[in-house]
Amino acid sequence: MAIFGDRVKDIQLDTAVSKETLTSKIRSQFCVKVIIVNHDKRLNVDVVCSNLSIKYNMLYLSVYQLIKKEVECNTAMGKQLMLTKK
Repeated sequence: MAIFGDRVKDIQLDTAVSKETLTSKIRSQFCVKVIIVNHDKRLNVDVVCSNLSIKYNMLYLSVYQLIKKEVECNTAMGKQLMLTKK
């Protein structure tokens, strides 16, 4: 596996445990960590993404809503973001 470099990760699992424990460990190894959804502003994807996050036990954050909150609260980050507004 050394020929593949960083593209391959060797994962060793103890199979002498309960099915539930093994399933939990496998899910934690292969679970998606971050999903970025790029979409047109006119499309309302918040409900769909929220439902998917509930179904697949993930966390959904709306970056658009976070940016909006930063700007509305006039934080340091919000002020920087306003400077980049076209």
